[in-house]
Amino acid sequence: MITVQLGHEGQFRYFNFLLDSGADYSMISEGDALMLGLSYSSIQSNELKVELANTNHILAKKITLDLLMDGLLLQVPILVTKENLNCILGRQGVFEAFEITFKERVGKVVFNQV
Repeated sequence: MITVQLGHEGQFRYFNFLLDSGADYSMISEGDALMLGLSYSSIQSNELKVELANTNHILAKKITLDLLMDGLLLQVPILVTKENLNCILGRQGVFEAFEITFKERVGKVVFNQV
């Protein structure tokens, strides 16, 4: 789990994300989005069909949110879904800002700003 802050229109909240190096985009549920004042229907983008790691498909809408991580403020595309899923931290908008080291032996992920 990685704890980061997500923000929308200056309102930030802490969220626990699972890091997924195989995910193109980060993803949160509508319930998480509601904590930022966003409902699924208020997001002004078309629904996308998204394939999950288990090959199931869900619908999601994409929005750009502020993500504060290790003191660095990033604009990150986030998929919001009506499904009740764990928050996923994907590559777009995040991986290019950090050199990421997976220390599997000690169960730790290290983020170094590029």
